[in-house]
Amino acid sequence: MSTFIDKIEGKHNQWLLDKWGKFSGSRIHRLIPVKFTKDMFDNDALKYIDEVSCQACTAFEDRPELMTYDVRMGKINEPYAFKFYSQVIGFDRLEYFGDNNPHFELYNEHAGVSPDCVAFKNDGTASFGAEFKCLSRDNHMYYLKNVQKQVDLKIVSLERYAQIQFQMMVYKVDLWHFAIYNEYFPLKSRMHIIEIQPDKNFQMDLKIRISAAINLKIENVQSFKKQFS
Repeated sequence: MSTFIDKIEGKHNQWLLDKWGKFSGSRIHRLIPVKFTKDMFDNDALKYIDEVSCQACTAFEDRPELMTYDVRMGKINEPYAFKFYSQVIGFDRLEYFGDNNPHFELYNEHAGVSPDCVAFKNDGTASFGAEFKCLSRDNHMYYLKNVQKQVDLKIVSLERYAQIQFQMMVYKVDLWHFAIYNEYFPLKSRMHIIEIQPDKNFQMDLKIRISAAINLKIENVQSFKKQFS
């Protein structure tokens, strides 16, 4: 007889399996060059494509995730961030995909996203979503001071900006919240929410890069099968 823990672990493993061999929202920024280059992809992007290709050619491996202190504490505090967020916005059709309920939403068979939270309409379609970051005190203060608008996030963290833009592409919505949370701050500054809207030029460029990355991945997989299978 399966236990509750078995079900949780099973769902987590299924989520990891769903992501295996696919480009993911949290890494999609790697397809965007940090510095100008005449080529479509820089070395880090090519490395990322190779990593995804390698996964697609090999059996699933559940490896322990290496986490910094901030990331580890972020995962612990994220459910509290969601609860706080729910109270702030007062919307009752929210589904939290963190903690024991991870989900990988496909963009296509080669890519997808793992949202933290999605608000659904009565017909089941998405209305908007949210990305939570439970930052250290110093980082929380930095974001409070320096990230007030969408353009600020794009400058401060291309990684998070690209992730959110891709999430909006996948769910076909026009709004996503970037919400930072730190329980040690006064109530009014404990959570800082920034509204992110579709950046059409950025999304178009990202769409082109994802398509090109997928083509390279397919070529890599076909080459591997030809040589080693």
